[in-house]
Amino acid sequence: MGKSNEQRPRVIVAVNMSVDGRVALRRDRPLLQAAEGRAWHELWPASTAGREVARTEEMARAEAPDAILEGSGSFVADSIASPELEAGDAAAEQDLYTDFLPASVRQQPGHRKWFTVVDSRGRARWTIKSQGE
Repeated sequence: MGKSNEQRPRVIVAVNMSVDGRVALRRDRPLLQAAEGRAWHELWPASTAGREVARTEEMARAEAPDAILEGSGSFVADSIASPELEAGDAAAEQDLYTDFLPASVRQQPGHRKWFTVVDSRGRARWTIKSQGE
């Protein structure tokens, strides 16, 4: 039996894009790389200063989302190949279903928010386990 609506995560999707509809400078230049991020923000009019932070804070206050959802294009260039998972490697396969957040984060009182990345090719490699690490 599926989860009730009360148990489903609440996810709010917000996207910044340029006038021509782009959400990145180029497909091979993820915005979370420092130089690309600076170039992206230099395109923004001065009148937008502080609005992204204010929007994010307002969404968090009003909607209390359970997850922050990002696309893999913010982290990984299209040219990065998917890693090979050896057939029959039960330990590697089990890792795919393991909660990556350390217990010190998962067990914080009131912790509910997840940072998630949509990456159907499994290319994103994580070294960060929580904000500030």
